Amino acid sequence: MRKRTAILISGRGSNMVALIEAARDPAYPAEIALVVSNNPDAPGLARAREAGITTAAIDHRAFGKDRAGFEAALQSVLEAHGIELVCLAGFMRLLTAEFVSKWQGRMINIHPALLPDFKGLDTPRAPSRPARRPTAQRFISWCRKWTPARSSRKRPCRFAPTTHPRRWQRA
Repeated sequence: MRKRTAILISGRGSNMVALIEAARDPAYPAEIALVVSNNPDAPGLARAREAGITTAAIDHRAFGKDRAGFEAALQSVLEAHGIELVCLAGFMRLLTAEFVSKWQGRMINIHPALLPDFKGLDTPRAPSRPARRPTAQRFISWCRKWTPARSSRKRPCRFAPTTHPRRWQRA
């Protein structure tokens, strides 16, 4: 049975689109049931709606420094949609240990880097800079600490300067 999955994004949603496309295969273990963004203007929300996926925006700025309030609103939306698995795909907010513990074993993070070497928004360009080593796409099962609990899959990649800076090419 496919798991009802929410994808959390903050921007364009390129990784989200890849997950949505993969989930079209009936054998894929996840049903993308919801896309949530902390940025109401995130272009990825429109991309998800175009794909027929339910979306929600919870503007973190409305909560100021009240991280617990933001996470309570997020939790409420996830529960209202019967979400079983959360996938962080370019979600640019730090989550508290309390929130992460509620999703222990049911939250993964997709980050196009080997943390902590390549952080942030400019990850695809980082390996092309001098004195940088190749990076990889990591699928991380998240634990209570900032450190990943375990990597479930890792594919080495290299940056190809002749392609779009946001695209990867297998090494």
